[in-house]
Order: sequence, then structure tokens, then C-alpha cells
Amino acid sequence: MTFKRFLRICLFRYQVCSTKILLFALKPFSHYFLAIFADKTVIGFYEHCSNILSISSSVQNSIPIAFNKESADLKAHPQKYIFGNAILRFGYSLHLLRPLWLACILIGRPKCILYFSRSSILLDSVDFRSWEFKIVSRFRIPIICQFTGNDIRSIEMQKNKFPDLRLINSYMGWTVKIARQENYEQILKQYAKISEKYASLIINDDFCQISYFSKPSLPVRFFLEDYVYIPIEKSMSHFYSKELILLHCPRDPISKGTQVIHSVIDRLRIEGFLFEYIELVDLSREEVLRALRSSHIVINELYSMAPGLFAYEALANHNALITSADPERNTSISCEKGLWVTAYNHNLYCKLRDLLCDRSLIYKYADLGLQYTKKYMNSRKAEQYYNNLFSSISNKKDILG
Repeated sequence: MTFKRFLRICLFRYQVCSTKILLFALKPFSHYFLAIFADKTVIGFYEHCSNILSISSSVQNSIPIAFNKESADLKAHPQKYIFGNAILRFGYSLHLLRPLWLACILIGRPKCILYFSRSSILLDSVDFRSWEFKIVSRFRIPIICQFTGNDIRSIEMQKNKFPDLRLINSYMGWTVKIARQENYEQILKQYAKISEKYASLIINDDFCQISYFSKPSLPVRFFLEDYVYIPIEKSMSHFYSKELILLHCPRDPISKGTQVIHSVIDRLRIEGFLFEYIELVDLSREEVLRALRSSHIVINELYSMAPGLFAYEALANHNALITSADPERNTSISCEKGLWVTAYNHNLYCKLRDLLCDRSLIYKYADLGLQYTKKYMNSRKAEQYYNNLFSSISNKKDILG
């Protein structure tokens, strides 16, 4: 056992003991916590590409919480998260205070807790959230687990399923620290096993984020708030009269294929194509949306089999999208075919060159994507979807049926 592992175990045991003591000590003040959390949905606890904010805006009576202080959204708008300003002020001592958060939530008895990614309130790396899920279940609070990608994706299973494609698993050992561990697959098995044991519902793209779940998960759905959409649609002249702007916004450049994109951009410029290439890294959602409203083509990623929230934000802002997600291959993607240009690392040059040679094609993809998101991914659809989701859990209905 390493010294770092020993410290984690000590910290986790402190968190467990503190939670038990606080549950007893705070019981006389339960009416305060009931006023905050009762009949609410808690969504947390790791902000990833604005997903917590996006989901909470679509769920009535929701409480967003984010503990990862490096999140650009939490830094830019701490007031949008409960205790956001306090969380930013605390350093490592935040781990010492998390039992208080858990005890308050348990006593407050929310309608449901949606755990985003592999996050938890207490330290998750010791028992893979087993103790926390167990005590939440004892308080009869339903649990939903929603996974985002590398947090649950099995490198070995994806290699075996797609031996001829260079996908994100090829680079996870470089970009995801935990994936370099020899027992990484065993760690994923534990997260999957414990999630299935305690969660009322698991949301995951079983095709792109293939893992060790024994039953099918509910497919990932994305919805967009009204303010995400471009206020005034870009006219056709916008795509003809201006110098084209290409936008790339990688959260993790290596796994998104940024190195390939740089090579393709350099080659096209040498060949005489004129355009502006903008690359955004670690910016808040508002800053990214501002850039999307003036761009023409968005290059999303080259190694994933499913689009993320940013891809749909690009469509909602009237852009032609290039991404490796293929609805014909991944049937869990709930959208029409032909909304974007599907490209991989080996053919990005040809696909992008075709767009640059035909501006009417750029406008066609941009318009199809915008109209689709307006029709099927608006706030009304989101509210209906999540209301049905949470009521199905409350009524113990089988949502997959």
C-alpha cells in the first residue's frame, strides 16, 4: 500500500465517521434541511462541460452542486451552484467538510440524487461509492447514475469491439491518469457493479462508453436551454461574404484529435485555402457560446462514437459540425442522419476540404442542424423528458419498458 493510498483510506474513514455523527447531531434541525432539499432533485457533483447546469435548468426544483473547483463554469458563475462561492474558497479542507454536505442532504430527504460521472460527495476512490450509495438508499432516496465517457469506458472492451478503428481508447492511457493503472479494468468493474446494485436508473451510451454493466442502460439525451440558441439565425450571405471561421474547443486535446486537426489546418493553408482557425481551451460556457455565434464550421472530435453537449451547442448556433460520431454505426444516437459531417483522423482532410470548396454545403449542414435542435432538443422537450424520468422512478415504473 502506498502512502497516498493510506492517506485516502484515513480521509475516507474520517468522512464516514463524521457523517454518522452529524446525522445524529443535526437531527433536531431537520426542518431547516427539509425546507432546502425536500421534493427537490440534487444534481452533482462533478461539473463536466456544463452538463450539471444544463440538466438542472431543465429539471424543476433542482439543486446543482459542483465540487471540482477547476471547472471553468464554477469559476465563472459560482452563484449558479448551491454553496458555489464557499466551495471555491476552500482548498483541500473541502474534503473535511463534505460529510456535512452529505448529512444535510440525507436529513433533507430530496426526491432524487443524480450522480454525474463517477462523482460522489465523499471520497469515491476507496470503495467506489459503495458506502455512500448504501446510506443514501437507507434513507429511501432514489439514485440515478449518469456517465459521460472516460469515467466508465472500458479500454479493453472497446478495443475488442472495434479492432479496425483508432478510437479514444488509443489515447486514454496518456490523458486519463487512472487508466494507466494495471487494475484499471477491475476498477471499472467495481464502479459498474456498485452503480447497478444501488441506482434506480443508469444513463450511459452503451455503444460509445462500453463497460461492464450487466443490463442495458438508458441512452444519454441532451437538451439545450433557450439562451443557448443563436438569437438571430445566420443568413446565407453570412456563409458567403465573410472569411470562414473554423472553431475547435477541446477539453482534452489529445483525446479529441487536436494534433490531427493542427496537421490538417496547416496542409489546407499551404494549399491556399483562406480561413481563420480559432481554438478555445478551458473557457466558460458563455465564452464558448459567444465564439459559436460567429463561426461557420466546428470541428468537434475525431475518436468518439457519440456527440457530446458541445456538438449540439454548435448545431444550435447555426454551424456545420464535423465529428466522428456516426448515427448509422451508433444507433443509440437519437437524431436524424445527415445533420453533420462524420469524419475520423484518416479522412478529416478530405471532409474539411470538401466543405471549404462548397459554401452552400456548409450552409446546408448548419441549417439542418439548427432546425433539428430547435424541434427536438428545446427546453420544453427537456422538461417533459426529465419530469417523466423522475416520476417514473417515484412511481417505480420501468422506464425502459
